[in-house]
Amino acid sequence: MIPLVAAVVTFFVHPVVRRLAFTVLVFDAAGLGLFCVTGTLKALDFHLGSLQAVLLGITTAVGGGVLRDITARDTDLPMPVVATGAAVLVFLFRIVAMLRHWTAPRAWQQPCSTT
Repeated sequence: MIPLVAAVVTFFVHPVVRRLAFTVLVFDAAGLGLFCVTGTLKALDFHLGSLQAVLLGITTAVGGGVLRDITARDTDLPMPVVATGAAVLVFLFRIVAMLRHWTAPRAWQQPCSTT
């Protein structure tokens, strides 16, 4: 109900909201924190490990931010900058993983019995 009221108010008084850009960004940051904590707590409620809880917290935070950007039709940076930045970050992360010999967890394997 609150998001619906906020959407209607924003629709009709958007010039005032535009002047409150910093305040809106503060509430956006609070929402980001709430998405992150909610995802993490949900993972812990289902007795997932700490790594899984962190990953779900990150996923819900990113997903919440993307959802906000899509709904508001507002992104912080132009797409070429975001795409280039993401590609560089993924590349660098992969290089660091290779140099440090990081690997993802593997599925458990039962020892074969030879009887």
